[in-house]
Amino acid sequence: MEEHLAWLNRNARAWRDGGPVVDLAIELCDTGEHVGVVGVQRGLPYLDPGEVNLTYALYGGQRGRGFATAAVSLAMRLAVDQEPVTAFLIRCSPVNSSSAAVARRLGFSYVGCVVEGSEPLDRYVLSAAALPRG
Repeated sequence: MEEHLAWLNRNARAWRDGGPVVDLAIELCDTGEHVGVVGVQRGLPYLDPGEVNLTYALYGGQRGRGFATAAVSLAMRLAVDQEPVTAFLIRCSPVNSSSAAVARRLGFSYVGCVVEGSEPLDRYVLSAAALPRG
């Protein structure tokens, strides 16, 4: 519970202060049910200027319904509308085929595996220029 409250407080500060890391709720349009989160992250040590890391997670029973793909697509639009973006990055565990599938559906290219701490992460990249306009 304390960890969740700390996360909520960090996000409230990020929104208020225009911080580089913002997490957004994924909610169903018809019911408002909260089904997951999507994150837009800038200015992290492993990002070059203009790069944005995208994160996403869905709660149990919500996977396989297109919610993550739609949320990440909208998060990219939001990021571009806020300030210039050169590229988007998605990092996921090599065994997380569902997260990798979201990246591939959105046109991201696999660029290799890196180890952060002791955790291997597959990296997927999409140039912001590849986003459809409109």
